Amino acid sequence: DISGYSQAILRDFYESQRFELTNNHIHGNRCKEGTQAGAAFALVNVSGLVAGNVIVDNRCDRGGGGFLNDTTNQNAVRLERNRVERNSGTEADAHGGGFYLFGKSLAIVGNHFAGNEVSKWGGGLYVGAYVDGGQPTSAKLAWNVYVGNKAGVSGGGFFCDDGAQCASENELFVANCGGNVLLDGGPSTAPTVARFD
Repeated sequence: DISGYSQAILRDFYESQRFELTNNHIHGNRCKEGTQAGAAFALVNVSGLVAGNVIVDNRCDRGGGGFLNDTTNQNAVRLERNRVERNSGTEADAHGGGFYLFGKSLAIVGNHFAGNEVSKWGGGLYVGAYVDGGQPTSAKLAWNVYVGNKAGVSGGGFFCDDGAQCASENELFVANCGGNVLLDGGPSTAPTVARFD
């Protein structure tokens, strides 16, 4: 049980490392600084697993429920069977109420995103890339449920952005405010590409 922190679990280092975050109840964490992302977890340059966690009622500028980034462009992370509920992204131009994710290779499978909110885009889940900075993102999504999430502008359930490659199959979107899915542009050299099956 992890609660009462600004960023409950923080790993930010320039070298890559194996990391597993499993079977925790992470709740009631509040980012204190205006530039932070990921109140429940903020993991930079890790390969591994985020699974079986209950991530509820966390707040941060972006990615209230969690943040991943891969500045080394060499890591793979699997996020599965997490309950991501009532988290929020609060800054004026926030992206990602539940999860705010960047990474060379992401597998996002069997998660339940419910009642998350963001001030602008991507209420439940945001997947982005930083192509011009040498950080592409390839994400495979399957069997996730997005229900009752809210975005102030659009992408209430899921937002794929900035040149990310998102391949989704067997996903369920129910009553997300601001639309269920948002796809946005990327750099001219690497447009955002998404597939839904």
